[in-house]
Order: sequence, then C-alpha cells, then structure tokens
Amino acid sequence: MFHGHFRRLEAVAGALLFFLVLNAQPVRAQNIGGLKTLSRVDTAHFSIYFPASLENQALRLSGFADSVLADLVALIGTNLPAKPIPVLLSNVEIDLNGYFSPYPSNRIVIYLAGASGSLASLGDELEEVFLHELVHALSLNIRGPFWSFLSALAGDIVAPAAWVAPDSLIEGTAVWAESRDGSRGRLNDPAALESVYVDLAAGKKRGLWSVSGLADFPGSGNLAYYYGGLFAAFVEESYGTGSVGKLWAEAAKGEPFSGFDGNLLGGGVVARALGRPASAVWDEFLTWLSAGAEKTPPASESRGKPEALELNTRKTGPFTAGGGFFYYYDGERKSVFSLELGKNRRKKLFDADYRLETMKVSEDGLSLLLDWARKGADGRTRALAYRYDLASGSLTLAGPRDELQAGEARANLRPGQTIRLQTTRPPDASGWSYGLAPLGSQLLPARVWKSGEVYLMDVESFTFRSIASEQGGPLLVLSAVPKGGVSRLAVLESQGEAWTLRVQKKAPLGGARDAVISDREVFYRSALGEGAYGIRSLKLDQDILAEDFSRIDGTWIPLETWRKKQGSTNLDPEPKAPTKSSAGFLFPEALTSTRYPWADGEAIGLAAVGMDLTNRLSWSARAGWDYVNGVPKEALSIGLDIGSQAFTLALSDEAAKSATTLQTARRSSAFLSHTADFDFVPEHFRLGLAETIWASGLDPDYSLAEFAAPSYFYQSLGGRLSLAWSTMNYQAFPPYDIQGFSAKAGADYEVVAGQTQGWSIFGSAIAATARPSLRFCLYGALSPDGSLAFLPSGRLLSLGSSDIGSAAAPPYPLYKEYLKVVSSSTWYLFTEASATLFNLELWDRLGPLRLPLLPSIGLRRIVFRGGLRAAAFESATAVFPSSAFARAEVDAALLAGIAAEAHIYLMGEASYAFASSLSGGGAFHFDFGLGASY
Repeated sequence: MFHGHFRRLEAVAGALLFFLVLNAQPVRAQNIGGLKTLSRVDTAHFSIYFPASLENQALRLSGFADSVLADLVALIGTNLPAKPIPVLLSNVEIDLNGYFSPYPSNRIVIYLAGASGSLASLGDELEEVFLHELVHALSLNIRGPFWSFLSALAGDIVAPAAWVAPDSLIEGTAVWAESRDGSRGRLNDPAALESVYVDLAAGKKRGLWSVSGLADFPGSGNLAYYYGGLFAAFVEESYGTGSVGKLWAEAAKGEPFSGFDGNLLGGGVVARALGRPASAVWDEFLTWLSAGAEKTPPASESRGKPEALELNTRKTGPFTAGGGFFYYYDGERKSVFSLELGKNRRKKLFDADYRLETMKVSEDGLSLLLDWARKGADGRTRALAYRYDLASGSLTLAGPRDELQAGEARANLRPGQTIRLQTTRPPDASGWSYGLAPLGSQLLPARVWKSGEVYLMDVESFTFRSIASEQGGPLLVLSAVPKGGVSRLAVLESQGEAWTLRVQKKAPLGGARDAVISDREVFYRSALGEGAYGIRSLKLDQDILAEDFSRIDGTWIPLETWRKKQGSTNLDPEPKAPTKSSAGFLFPEALTSTRYPWADGEAIGLAAVGMDLTNRLSWSARAGWDYVNGVPKEALSIGLDIGSQAFTLALSDEAAKSATTLQTARRSSAFLSHTADFDFVPEHFRLGLAETIWASGLDPDYSLAEFAAPSYFYQSLGGRLSLAWSTMNYQAFPPYDIQGFSAKAGADYEVVAGQTQGWSIFGSAIAATARPSLRFCLYGALSPDGSLAFLPSGRLLSLGSSDIGSAAAPPYPLYKEYLKVVSSSTWYLFTEASATLFNLELWDRLGPLRLPLLPSIGLRRIVFRGGLRAAAFESATAVFPSSAFARAEVDAALLAGIAAEAHIYLMGEASYAFASSLSGGGAFHFDFGLGASY
C-alpha cells in the first residue's frame, strides 16, 4: 500500500494487547462520495467495484488484473487466492494512492487520480498501484495449515506474515515488484530514492527497525518504501533469484517468538531463509547501498555561498519569492508568512493547512496565487485555486483548477498522445512555453511551441523534480537528481534562440529541492535531518555559473522521437474487457467480518467487526464477561457515514457503578446519534454539531441471576444537543503536542417515566500550546431548576428525597481522586492545567532491546507531564477539592511485523489529593494505563 495498512486501535489492555496491536483497526474514511451506487465487473479472481465516472478504468483493469496476478504469484511463490478479492476504484481524492487491508476482510482500494509527487515515477497509474497493492494481498495471505484453520474461524485478519515481516519487507517487496522492468517504478526514479542517499551523504546508517516503523519523525513513514525496495533488490541480487520469496515463506509460518531478526537465543526469519544473521545481512545491504551511491566530488571552494533563511520553523511547505519578499507555509504554526528579504522581518499572512499545494506571486506582484485542495461536504477532495491580496489581506476562492487525470501518465508514453507539462509561465515573445514533462520514471525539461509541438531536452544522467522561472528573465531553475545521488540546482539559460543547461558540480548539503528564482536569487529546500527542512538561497551570477556548474550537453528533440527511442511504440493497446456484470451496489462487502478476542480493562470476550468496501457502513458486535462485576457485557453498533455526516445506532447492556451507592448497577441502552462536521479554511478550523437520543433501563442493584430476567427499577428517556468549535491540531514534530483552542456548549433533557425529569446546560473550553507544551481545560455543568445533580463520579436525577443515577454520561471527565465523594450539587466545575516537564527521545539512541524468548522492544520516547486539578461544587457550602499530579507516558513498540509501527502506551500517574477527607481518607493515588494506536 502507499500509506499504511491499518490506521487506528482504540484503548486495549491485558494479555490480548499483542494480538490486538497486530490487528489494529482502520479509521473510517469515506471512499465514495455521498450515497451513490456502484457497478461491478468480475474476473476469475477479482470483483471490481466502481462509480460511473471510472467505468472505463474499471473495464480496463478487468482486462489485465488476472494476468498481473499470475505474474506475481510466480514471483512471490504463493498460490492463487481461494476466493475473489474485492477491488474498489475510488474518485474521492485528487492524489493517486491506494491501500490493501485484511480488515475486516481482504480488500484493495485505489484512489485513482493522476500520478504526482512521490508517485510521479509511475508510468501507468492504475496498473502500478494495483500491482503494488496486490503484492500485499498475496504476501500477507500466505499461511500454513494451522493459520489457515484459524483464519477460517477469525477471518482474513489472521495474517501471520504481518506479525513477523517488518514494514520494510512488506512495502519494499511491493516497490521492488513495481520497478522490475527497469523503466518505471520508484526504484528507477532517482528523485524518489533521494532521501536514502541524503542519509548516506550525512553518514547516517539507519537500522532495520528504524526504517520499519520505529523511527518517528515527519516523513519517516516513507523510509520503509525506499529502503525496503532497495533491500529487496539487494537480496535478490546477492542471495539469488527467489530469495525474497524465501523470506516470505519463513515469515508466513507466523513464529513470533524469534521474529524477523531473531532474539537473544537465536536467529529469526532472515537467518533461516538466507543462512546469515539479520544484522549481518543488513550491514551487507548498507555497504551495497554505499557502493551504488554517487561519489562525492573532492572538497573545493565554491564561489557561491548559500545562505540559510531564518524562518524559525523546521517544516516548510510551498514557498515562492518576488518583489523583495519570500513567502512560505509554516507547517508547525499552520500559517503562511512573508519574510522581507534583507531585513528579516516576518509577518503572518493567513492560516493554512497541509492541503496547500503550491503558491506563486502573480504577474502584477499584487497577489499570491494558491493551489489548495479542499475536502467537500460530500467527502470528495477537489482541486481549487485561491487568491490572496497582499494589500488588503483578503483570501478569496478563485474557482476550480485543472488537475491531473487518471490515465495521463500512461497516455504520456503513447505515440501521438498530447502531453500536459508542469508549466512555469505563459509563452514568451518567441512563442515557446517551458515546463517539465512526466514520462515514466523521468521528468524532463520540455518546451512547447504555440502550435502545440513538444520538444524534450533528453538528459540521461539526471531526472528533474521542479522547474521555476524568473518573470521576464532569461533563467529557468530546476532541481536535478542523478542516479544514486542528491538533488542539486540546474539552470536553463537562454541565449537568443539557444539554451544552455548547467548543473551544480556538487550537491548542496541536504540537497536542493523545489527551487524558485527571483531577481537571480534562487531559493531551495534542504534536508536538515529527521524530517526537518530549511530554506537556503544562492545569488547567481555568470562567474558562479561558470565555476560551480557543469555544462551538460543536451539538445531539444521532438517528443515523438523520444518515445520511439524509449520503445514506447511497443506499449500494449488498450485491453478489451467484458461488459459490466451488475450494478446498484450501495454497501458492497458489508457482511464480511473479522472476529477476534476483545478486552477493555473490565471485560474480556469476542468481537465481530464489519465494514463495507466504501467505508460508508460499518458495524460491530461484542459479547463478553465483565470480570470486575461478575456479569456479562454486550454491545452492538451500526454506523453510516455520508460525507461530513455520520449516524450511529448503538445497543448496549453493561454493568456500571451506581453514582449514589457505588454498588453494581445495570444499564441497558439504545442510542441514536448524529454528528455533522463543517470544515473551514484551513480545515482544522471546524464546527461540529452532535445530537443523541437514548432510551435506557436502569437497575441499581444488579446480579447475575437477573441477566436473563431483567428487573429495571426505572426507565430513562432523553436527548442531548451540543455545538463545538475547534482549531486544535497536532505539532509536526515529536512528541506531537496538541495546540489550538476548542469550545463546546450544549444542553440535555432526561425523563424517568412517571417519576421525575431534569435538564441541564454544559460547556467546556480547552486551550493548548506546543512550545512550551501547556494545556488548560475547563468543564462546567448546571441544572437551572435543580432537577439534576452533579458530583465527581457522574450525574444524578433528583427523585423526591433521594437521587438516582442518570443514564447519560456526564459532560466532563471523572475526577478519580474524588470518586468517593457522595455529596451532589446542582452545578459543577472541573479544571486541569498541565505542562510537559521534559521529553526524552529514545528511538535513535537505544536501538532494539533484545529479549530472550520474545521479539525485541523499542522505546520511542518518554514524556513527563505534571499539573494541577481542581473541582468546585456545592455541598452544605461550596467546596473546592484539588490535587497535584505527575505522569510519565512511555511510547514503545514491539519489533515484530507491522506491530513496530504501532505505538504502545504505558502510563503511570501519581497524584496527591489536598482534601484527603473528601478522597476517602487517602492523600496519595496511583493510576496506570495501557493502550495502543496506529
């Protein structure tokens, strides 16, 4: 897959953590906009679902899917699938992507769009993304007899290879497979592999698990693709054809105790498959990498001395320059800034988000022109153009813009097809316009005559990743990357009708990416290490061009001549495909499920989870034993997502502590909820609306004997409405502190049939900063007529001279230091203030911690936080119980398969209750937590 197998795992605890981390659940993200139906076409081994707009692509896929499958089965050394694999072609994104997941059952989803960015090296968007995901579908479904039996019981989620094979093998095998023909795929694109050679140039030698999920910085998720693809190529070259298949055959045995690279007592998958310890094989691989890297020229004085711009950020997005200013997106502060050159004065212009793609100064110099993708209310992403007026400070939508279409990459290689360039400016006085032409694994300088004729500058030793022009100037500046090397600046200079291409002799430290030029000054992005980037500038003159740049021989040749030279005329014609077999699918594959053990800290049991192929419909059923209270626990939920709207029906039967007697109570409930989220510009500015209605039966004295014959003392009906505003977002670098502001306000009403009723209003506000990491939260609830009561452990309904527990959860966190308080109040306030005291980043310091009988453990970081809590409510008089706390949060990883990407959280907290008489007599309290996320 291109961006992860699984996405998220809710809180888990106990001995089932290992199993659950390995089978983490994906976030529900709608794959088809609205509630439009899908059509389906079947092949021998695939069921291909598609919206009407992608019918031609679906029919084309059905023409070659089975032949691609047969080729990969032979390559990996496995068998044909026993049942058809569902494939969904989605039209909701403008960026090409895809994923395979065995959760809740085997499925491939392809977000079909034009190839761009890191995927610009693909020559056929549909075939190569499909091939990549199909490699995952095959490799992760290799099972022995025992695991096949268990899979029949639990579902496709039983994927033993995923428990052992690191992400570098999972993604690396797919990248290697997509690149085998030598002309396409990321292994044949020097720009895609640049980050590997930036590491080597800096003397950075990353370990096996560092590139397989343990490294934790912006962009670290890409390491598995590039290092892993190269590792697969190395294994096949050094250990013989079929060696990658041997690794998968061993991994598929699902033996987690020795893992992929062994433990203190012996070797693992690598040692058994290749006959060498994993550490030795990885060292050989790094040596092989270094041998293939570009040899750095001897150190010499360069005439041009680049200068670093002081931007006070480690994460820059799109940038441009003009009129004496440098404009850039700050990914840490989520804003666009201007920097007055020569004076170093920064000014915030407007809030933005990561979907901002490009910016440039308008021809008149009065505005910034922005390409900015936006997610619509129907769940589809659209390519839009915005204009920011530099004088008035107004940001306006200019309308839709052109976007790359699915199939353009393939069309670019075909004779006679028109080609769209990454254009830098309108045609000049001579009638030529210039840009980059995406052609398979290369981006080449190109120019187009006003009549439409395209000419390429065929440069065999470099590929290019960006091009920019100087308004009215004679220079075009590019980012050029050699094979096995690091990007450097290139300059195309006009001399009348002639053009000269010059490339820097030596790559700048950290490379030179996304170069732009203004007033003969070039600005480019350089890697600083561990996900951080800086901006450097270089003033060009003829002496610098003559001394620091090499002239590259290149001639403009017609596009058709290049196509013939590359053999593009031999491309297979569009395959014929069968007619559509069926149509009208609203929730395809909705009833397929995975079944697995489940635990939540109080109960243990079995769960079944299902999700349709479009991710619009989901369901889950859980049943188990509540070992804390000695009674069963069950839940059923059905969710429907329609763009920004979500509906959920949930049924539950569970034990809960009575808020008045602290005895075991029973609550059987049905909830129907609706949420609507409205995104603004930027999209982390969100308005949320939520409504819930419920019907509950409550028994304050519950025992196992009453399970089959419930005796509810009262029935509760109610509803809650809330409105929320948030600007919360996560900092771009570890430990990923939250920053921003959120506020919520709402009201609820509850009635106990024939006995009492009550209503309340509530609100909350949370503010957080990232550097320093400070958080402050305030919660409040009020019953204006005194019909509801609140206390640190929940909320109550007044019933004559006594109180009964409410069926609704309180709209504030439980105050655990004072859960034994029984005095209730018609109003309640809770506040917490905390700060990160210090943070230890460990993943690159300690390395894997070897164990004797288990896979290694990796520690990413330990975060220490401290703070104060306080509550306020009315007993006989107003009371203000408070406490101080210190907490350590450990982020660890189990270095086995994709579990290495999961974050295992261990939390320990000590708190001191200042009002010990209200806390049950003990001043000190201790709390422990265990969880995981992916």
